Amino acid sequence: FPSWRAAFPAVDVVCRQGRAYEVEDLARVSAQAADTLVILGASRIPRDADAQTISTVLALRALPSAPKSKLIAEFRLSQSTHVFDRVGGDRKLVPILAATVVDAALVRCALVPPVGAVALDLLSFEGQNIEMIRADRAGCGGRTFEDVRRHFRTAVVLGLASKEKKSVVLAPPDDRLVVDDDLVVCIAEDQTALSDISERATPRVTPQDVLRRGGGGAGGRRR
Repeated sequence: FPSWRAAFPAVDVVCRQGRAYEVEDLARVSAQAADTLVILGASRIPRDADAQTISTVLALRALPSAPKSKLIAEFRLSQSTHVFDRVGGDRKLVPILAATVVDAALVRCALVPPVGAVALDLLSFEGQNIEMIRADRAGCGGRTFEDVRRHFRTAVVLGLASKEKKSVVLAPPDDRLVVDDDLVVCIAEDQTALSDISERATPRVTPQDVLRRGGGGAGGRRR
């Protein structure tokens, strides 16, 4: 087994044995105090796995203080997600159909082999293809996200991360202004790929440029 403390020093992994669909076992591990709950299918038979997942959701609702946390549940059958929406209660529900993702990757491999190969590489969790770089270091601070998407030649921009807000925004609006301390989240081979700047990269826009463009008529020639 890997050394979790060495790989993730800020994460504590605690294992408890019990039945996830039993109210007493859920109360013993204080499931109602969790910020996010993840339910995984526990059977190789799709129908039985989804039935156990729904039973766990109902057990969570039966707790004395039912949790209002985000609930992420894995399903094997698409029709089970409708039941999940009805019995999930007043919380943020995130159903996951893992088979759908796998099927989509296989179709991509057959129709567009390069795109399928990229999808399989990302889903394999081998290596570190997700890279982040400060906007000022990449030379794209003060630009819109639309310009940042075209900034790198051999990297694909996914979104922006903020250290202050401790949040990641994937595919923000194109008119979102990227500040210097934003982290640009990209798919790239390594950090060296983020230094390969595209020739289509636009120059930095300063407030003076905006004022100059807006007041261009004031400085024009008089007739």
